[in-house]
Amino acid sequence: MLATAVLLVIGLCGSLTLLRNQAPVQTLLAQQKPLWLATYIDDVSPFTCASFGSAWQHGVHLHILGLKDPGNKLKVIRNGKIRKVVAMRDWLRSVPEEAVVVFNDATDVLYLVSPDEVYQAFLNISAKLSADTVLFAGERNLWPYFDDYPERPSTHFKNPDPWQRLALYPTSNQSSFRFANAGNWIARQPAALALMTRWDNLMKLRKYKTIMGHT
Repeated sequence: MLATAVLLVIGLCGSLTLLRNQAPVQTLLAQQKPLWLATYIDDVSPFTCASFGSAWQHGVHLHILGLKDPGNKLKVIRNGKIRKVVAMRDWLRSVPEEAVVVFNDATDVLYLVSPDEVYQAFLNISAKLSADTVLFAGERNLWPYFDDYPERPSTHFKNPDPWQRLALYPTSNQSSFRFANAGNWIARQPAALALMTRWDNLMKLRKYKTIMGHT
């Protein structure tokens, strides 16, 4: 199934320079242990092709989720931001418990280092953290955006109110990249699976109904 998905993506991206004259398909299919990397897509675009091309160039084995949907399990979930949670949860069940797992979005991520460098950086950062820690990338924008909340209303027909969410973020971090980005995270397999399972259980309670991908 993985080989089929990769070959499909390469076929659709074949006209892009990034995927021409590179290493053979086996490089992308070679297992990178103990680091496992995954992404989720519903369709292939020039943005995903650029992302996959950069992964290929740096020897990243990228598990591509979403192109295969046995039994239309994901199709019934309208929002792609939630579909990727369910897809990741199911995929994580097949990943060894000793693995370190990386999830990246597919349309706005370029791979610039090798899996070994990513794995070593994770070991260095997580050395003083508990094993159940999930590390999220930081970004400068807070999602959802503030466009629909110019006057900081106390109530609004849309939810969540980003002003309320902004107030919840700690102010001790002096970096301008303050906000957690659900499109880039890394964790040990048990911690990742626990998070995806809790996330999916919350979505089930709400019957997978979201606003802008949020509860």
